[in-house]
Amino acid sequence: MSIRYKKSYAFGLLLSLISLFFLITSPVQAQTSCAKINSVSVSTSEVESGKMFNCTVAVDKASVATSQSSIACGIRFDGGWPLDFCPSTSDTFGGWDAQGNAVFHCVIPDTNISAKKVEAVGYDFQSECGPSTGATTEIKLKVTDTKEQPTSVDTQLDKVKTLLRALLGTDSPLNGGSYSNSAASYPNATYDAVGPACYTESGALPPMKAPNYAALGLPQPVTSGTNGVDALIKQITANARAVWTINELLSAEKTVLSKDPGLLQNPYLITAWLWFENGASAYPDIYEINCNDTDSLSQVSVMCNSTNFQIAGYQVSGHKTQFLSYYNKYFAASQLPGVLQKVIDNSTAASRPQWSYLNADQKKGLLKYLQGGSGVPNSLSINDISSGNDLLSDERKQFFTLILGKNPLMVVLLNSTTVNGLADSLKAGGTIYGYIGESQKQLISNMLQALYKYDSIINFVNTGLQVLKDINAALVVQRIQQQCTQAGNAGRVTANNSGCVDGTISSSLAVSKWKQSANDYFYLQCVGFVYGMEGAVGGKNMYCSGNAKDFLSTCPATGQYITIQNTGSTSTMKVGDAVVWTGGTWGHIAFVSKIYDSKTFQVAEANYDGAGSVRISNVTVDSPGLGGWLRSK
Repeated sequence: MSIRYKKSYAFGLLLSLISLFFLITSPVQAQTSCAKINSVSVSTSEVESGKMFNCTVAVDKASVATSQSSIACGIRFDGGWPLDFCPSTSDTFGGWDAQGNAVFHCVIPDTNISAKKVEAVGYDFQSECGPSTGATTEIKLKVTDTKEQPTSVDTQLDKVKTLLRALLGTDSPLNGGSYSNSAASYPNATYDAVGPACYTESGALPPMKAPNYAALGLPQPVTSGTNGVDALIKQITANARAVWTINELLSAEKTVLSKDPGLLQNPYLITAWLWFENGASAYPDIYEINCNDTDSLSQVSVMCNSTNFQIAGYQVSGHKTQFLSYYNKYFAASQLPGVLQKVIDNSTAASRPQWSYLNADQKKGLLKYLQGGSGVPNSLSINDISSGNDLLSDERKQFFTLILGKNPLMVVLLNSTTVNGLADSLKAGGTIYGYIGESQKQLISNMLQALYKYDSIINFVNTGLQVLKDINAALVVQRIQQQCTQAGNAGRVTANNSGCVDGTISSSLAVSKWKQSANDYFYLQCVGFVYGMEGAVGGKNMYCSGNAKDFLSTCPATGQYITIQNTGSTSTMKVGDAVVWTGGTWGHIAFVSKIYDSKTFQVAEANYDGAGSVRISNVTVDSPGLGGWLRSK
């Protein structure tokens, strides 16, 4: 258990994104066991950053004894849990006035926020009561020109961006350039930071095994030159369509590698093969069509009626029986309309307009099978996909089967046999397929290395961004509050529900620390919570002897931390520090998640109310008993 003050009347657990504006009074129906709150009012018409104002909670005298200690005032944003901006400590509680109203002194450190609705909430915080039994009044915030000071999180994010700029080249938007194929060029696609929405949604998977060029019979990659590795990386990262397509294909390769490793004998080679087939100056295109080697027929609105036709790097006739077998292995039958619709919606990423289902010139011919020329019928079923023999005779089945064959996962699966054969031919040496000689082999080698290097960069960035998200303790607290509820209290972690913290943070060390704390003491302790956050950020298995109040002296003894004494300013504080209160029986410890100014900062903490709950709160360096903070070496 951890207690910061002798009395802790308001235990605001929260988190929702802080966004801004005005004020109304609206009492809420109270439960009979709770104090009845008649109204709430504030002492100013407009609240300013860092300026104190009063929150007066009018209590029905008949429902509660005067001076009942379970009355609280909190500030909430957009309907979230009330934040403890009006603490009930001896130096900030205004007491009970002559009318029996509880008066609280409140400070909102930063009013430059974007909440649509900000309210003062008066309530009885007994476990059976809470904000829903109280009353609210809306608050108007005064927006100033004051900007939040950069924190170490901002600094780390800048470092990541700087590294990206160096790695991605001058054409990248991070360097002030613009992708040649921007969102405006194909507005029908749904965009994230670099391209249309993903199919596979597989997240930041680690890079695959580096290519073994000698084992493939390929020359070692060349870094410089027109089609050297560096030029190829610069080329693809400057093109939003290329970035999106490569991300999708590599995610699909990793999915297949995890489920059917025998199908993917040479990582990156499938994506490199599609790139090679589409040309060094282009990128691997899953929407490629080649009907009988005749460009005039290579468009989505025309049926391919020759056995010699290719899409997305593979000969269709050689795989005509595999469309359904692969689909049934990786997808459910009910998913088919949605899978096909994503192929159509993202076809604006195709490198040629005639390969896009949404291109105006293609609104004819076979697109008659789509609703409105762009929608997959909801009634479509796997019976509408060719099982083999009717692929060349049934134009409707061919149309939908080829759409399915352009799903990135299907592209990898259907290319696996072809590319494994390519690998065997490369190992045998000589000219391959009559057109892949030594110069072409060098290009394939360079493409493989460019893809591996690109994948490593993306993985590094994704890992770094995940760490930044974990350092943003407010998001972690929000996840815990969403997943962990005990006795109606959001964010409470106990021995009875400790498994609820799974998935709230990427660090397994953090999760294990939280579970251990809850299981050992029944409630998640302040110390256990900070141990977890320190493990997530620095990877350290933090352990210090004694109670929280002893940590300023015992933690440095471990050789992993230094103590910084509180001198009345946040100038020596950093995000990620652990702040320590030395008062009371046990003291208290919390994780610094944001720094507002020279006096005020934000912490993520647990067990402040003695019941294992996690929350975000704003405090000042003048807080009673705040002795200093710990920093990992």
